[in-house]
Amino acid sequence: MSGFLVYDARPVYIDSTGQVASGGSLVFSMAGTATPQDVFGDSDLTVNNGSTLTLGTDGRTAVEVWGDPTLNYRIQLYDANGALVFDQDNVNGAGGAGSSGTIPALATGKFLTNDGSQLLWADVRQLPDPTGQADKVLSTDGTNFTWIAKPADGAAGAAGTNAAVTVAASSLKVGSGTGDLFFIQGGSSSAPASGGHTASKAVTFPTPFKTILAVLPVITSTSFASAGYDATVSAINKSTSGFTFACNTNSSDGSNGNIVSDVPFDWIAFGTIAAS
Repeated sequence: MSGFLVYDARPVYIDSTGQVASGGSLVFSMAGTATPQDVFGDSDLTVNNGSTLTLGTDGRTAVEVWGDPTLNYRIQLYDANGALVFDQDNVNGAGGAGSSGTIPALATGKFLTNDGSQLLWADVRQLPDPTGQADKVLSTDGTNFTWIAKPADGAAGAAGTNAAVTVAASSLKVGSGTGDLFFIQGGSSSAPASGGHTASKAVTFPTPFKTILAVLPVITSTSFASAGYDATVSAINKSTSGFTFACNTNSSDGSNGNIVSDVPFDWIAFGTIAAS
């Protein structure tokens, strides 16, 4: 009977701190237990290495490690202080219980893995070599990783297909295509002096909205009412075609607070318009 090589080469074992596990040990047991199970130094399983192997200063075993293919092993790595680093259970070779163990025919560009019961080749998905790819960024074509040139400093990106922005002197349109577009427009006007505590002015939107979201009027002067009164403002009778600017000094002081001069104001409105 020929044994199976537990590891294809004598690897360097690393402890939990990332250092070479000098003076550590490999402990072999029956799968799923702590019962010692011997390993061997040759494929014919004639040189018994026992169940515990001490690692040298290079973090390697001094001998090859062969296992009995009819058995399953539990392998534990301890550091020099006896702390457990890893615990690998149910390791077996060709013909071992619970695994086919047979390495499939070699395949270019793939690495050996398993699905828990059989050995399989899987695609290597390592990143491509960056040598000679200065000033490039990593991308993908949906299958492979590729290097592409990064945009030059200050270069403008391509316009989005659904995010075109049109700026005019008194409006802003956002969007393109067949759906409704977000639209902002604004303007200035004035409400005529009323001689009383209130004043108003109807405003027609230069571009009618399809839906109206909000209108914000703002008075741009404080010299329109007697006795220095200011006024509260509102947008009333709001519709997709316009609104009415209204202001009120809310005075309880007789004629003081009367609006004796025109009331200048700015306004801005938000809504949607149909795509054109």
